[in-house]
Amino acid sequence: MPEADSTAPFPELPGELDYDPNALLQLVARARDGERFDLLEGLLDAVNWYEQFASTGTGILTPDDIARLRDHYRNRFADIDPIYLAELISTEVMTILLANGDIAFSDKLKRIGREDPELWMEIRAFFSKKEMTTALLATAQQRGER
Repeated sequence: MPEADSTAPFPELPGELDYDPNALLQLVARARDGERFDLLEGLLDAVNWYEQFASTGTGILTPDDIARLRDHYRNRFADIDPIYLAELISTEVMTILLANGDIAFSDKLKRIGREDPELWMEIRAFFSKKEMTTALLATAQQRGER
C-alpha cells in the first residue's frame, strides 16, 4: 500500500485525518434531513484518502488500498464514543463555515478585551449553532450497530 511520506507516522486519532469539506457538509445535511447513520462510517466516508495517503512518488492509491485503510481506521476507532465523533465533525464543520465566510466573527469578538453584552450574544449564537450541529449528528447516530 502506498504511503504518503515514509518518515511521517500514520494518523492515530480521528482529528488527525484529512477530511473533504463538502463531504462533511453533506454529512450534516443528511442529519438535518432526519437520516440516521453510523457516525464513524460517515466520518470515514469523508476522509480524503488520496490527499492523506497517496505517495508523491507513485501517486497511486487503489480501491483495495482505500478499503484496507478504511478497515484499519474502522477497527482503530471502533471504541470511540459517537458523541466525540459528533463533536469532532461539528468542530470541523464550523471551521469550514468560518473559512467559507458563512459565519463571520466581528471585530468586537476578534478584539475580545472588555465586557460587552452584544459580544457575549454573538459568542452564544456561534456556540448555539455548533451545539445544534452536534445534536443533529448525535441524533443521526444509529444506536446498537457498533
